[in-house]
Amino acid sequence: MKLIIINGSCGAGKSTLAARLHAAIPFSFLLDLDAQRQFISTHRENPKRRWGALFSITKSILAESLRLDMDVIIDKMIYDSASLDELIVIGEAAGADVYELILQAEKGEIVRRAQQKRGFTDEAVFTEEEYRKFWDRIDELMSTRDSAHILDAAQSEEGVFDAALKILE
Repeated sequence: MKLIIINGSCGAGKSTLAARLHAAIPFSFLLDLDAQRQFISTHRENPKRRWGALFSITKSILAESLRLDMDVIIDKMIYDSASLDELIVIGEAAGADVYELILQAEKGEIVRRAQQKRGFTDEAVFTEEEYRKFWDRIDELMSTRDSAHILDAAQSEEGVFDAALKILE
């Protein structure tokens, strides 16, 4: 049984890798925190309260999925070490092998991907400046996560997937 935490800045390819791993790992549970957030009404009005509720729900789903002996894949940009550590403790308590993967590429590459995929319009969820701040936060986090596996998100989708599979063997 595995707990796979896929972290990285916006545009690094977390969701793509998570979907590919989910398809490749039988009886796995893909825990997409952004999808769960949509079930919290007025989720945009109080970000701190929303994150508290979302994270509590996430921990419950994680614990139950591991109790059912499922591999769990979590896909989310989390730049708070304490939150990551809470997820890891739950995984270890359930007897799961825990893998923390951080996808990162050069800041310019991440911003370029965001521009291509979403654009920086008035309707965009994040601005170019926010993408740059997210990159900085993940870059800072990487220096504190000794057991995390850093994957070069600048390589091809297939290259990232193959690198992840090698780590998970």
